[in-house]
Amino acid sequence: MRIFADANVVFSALSKNGVCFELLELCLSEHEVLVSEQVLDETARTLVKVTRYSRQEADSMVAGFARNVTICPPHVYKEISVRDPDDVEIFGAARFAQADILVTGDKDLLVLHGITEMNILRPRELLDLLNE
Repeated sequence: MRIFADANVVFSALSKNGVCFELLELCLSEHEVLVSEQVLDETARTLVKVTRYSRQEADSMVAGFARNVTICPPHVYKEISVRDPDDVEIFGAARFAQADILVTGDKDLLVLHGITEMNILRPRELLDLLNE
């Protein structure tokens, strides 16, 4: 399965043990994980802003993660309206990469579930689905 991970999921997985860490560990071992440069950049910025990591440490962590995933090109998908303009490229990159699932905690993306052929799930929902 092709799973596109949003920045909030990657940030949570890299900064603490929990659902997102367990989810990405499972996805990396059994599925193809997709991200965009925007996701990687946002993750590094958030690691510096929210944790005690320096920019160099955050960039190193994100680079290590990036070696294990497929990086998708940015893409703007205008056929579906996204409430947050920052999410337009996230949704577009996931759709353009033909992701089966977009995993996110972002409410502005979660409201699109059922409107598009791509499933949009919360981390816990996806983890439960994969563990069935």
